[in-house]
Amino acid sequence: GGYGSVTTNKVIASLMGGGWVDPKMVMTRGITDLSIRDFQYAKEFGYVIKLIATCRLMARGAELVVAPTLVWHEHSLASVGGALNAVYLEGRPLVMSQLIGPGAGGDPTAASVWSDIVKAASHVRKDYFQPMPMMDTHLSLVDSAHIESRHYLRMVVKDENGCMASITTMLANNGIGI
Repeated sequence: GGYGSVTTNKVIASLMGGGWVDPKMVMTRGITDLSIRDFQYAKEFGYVIKLIATCRLMARGAELVVAPTLVWHEHSLASVGGALNAVYLEGRPLVMSQLIGPGAGGDPTAASVWSDIVKAASHVRKDYFQPMPMMDTHLSLVDSAHIESRHYLRMVVKDENGCMASITTMLANNGIGI
């Protein structure tokens, strides 16, 4: 996952949970281990693959993950691409809400930085500048070893008797259900 994804997850988690998040504590997987075949299979099954930063606030703490994710082709996040980024919120009482806007890159970043500079300058000029309060609490995170999620598993195997039985036995012995 890119630095931007971890940073986005940190900011969202901090806003939702009222505490800072150390980016090193966020479980992160990039897309470098994926092949074109993964994208083809996803499409065949009705999905697209997106690098998603997820924050779930649970009773035991926040689950933070940045990873390639299968997104159903009809989901609103599936069509977000190019220079656009999206934030999808789901919960009570909000139910569902999505914000879409320009992400990183030449013009969007320049416009965002310029806007921030103008706002800061106008606040200083009006003697209105107030530093942003720093949160002194840290958000309680769920250890990545205890985060449960669904996974896509693709294997290239020899067409031999007992091959599938060996695979399912190995998965079962490691507590992985399919």
